[in-house]
Amino acid sequence: MPTTLNRVIRVQRTGSSDIQYPPNGASAGLTCAVGDLVSLDVNGRVTQAGASGANLGATVRFGVANESVTAATQGVNLGVEKLDDDTLIELPVTSGDAAIATPASTAPTLIGKQFEVRRVTTSGIYSVDSSATTNVKVEVVALGTTYPIADNFATVICKVLAGARLN
Repeated sequence: MPTTLNRVIRVQRTGSSDIQYPPNGASAGLTCAVGDLVSLDVNGRVTQAGASGANLGATVRFGVANESVTAATQGVNLGVEKLDDDTLIELPVTSGDAAIATPASTAPTLIGKQFEVRRVTTSGIYSVDSSATTNVKVEVVALGTTYPIADNFATVICKVLAGARLN
C-alpha cells in the first residue's frame, strides 16, 4: 500500500497513437516526465498543464508528454500524445492535495461523475480532485487497477472530456 502519492498516468487507447511535435517546441526550463499532462502556453510552446498546488484552469486543454525533459532549452522538440474519445487515463484520486479519507467507500461513488484535475503541491503529480467540480476535465469511468481500492491513493480510470483535450 503506498503511503505517498505516486505518478500513475497510464494511457490506454483502442485506436492508433497520435504523437505530435508542436512546432514551437518546449518552453524554457520545462521539466516533465513521460506521462505528465502538458499544454501549450500563449506562444505555442509545450509547458506543464497546471501550476503546482492548483487545479487546471477553465481554458486549459492538455495532452500527455511522450518523453522526459529536464530544464529544457526553449524550442527543443517534445512529443505530445493527443487524447481522443478512445483514450483512457489512470490517475490517483485526491481531495485537494490530500488523500481521500475513505477510499473503499468513496472511490466507487465517483464512477460516472466529472471532476477537475489537480497538480498536487508536494509532488507535482496530477490527480483527479474529487472535491472540485467547477472546471471539469475528466469523467471517471471505472476503478483503477494500480492499487487495491482501500489504499489511501486509490486510482480511477478516466475519459478526458472533449473540451479539455489539446487539439
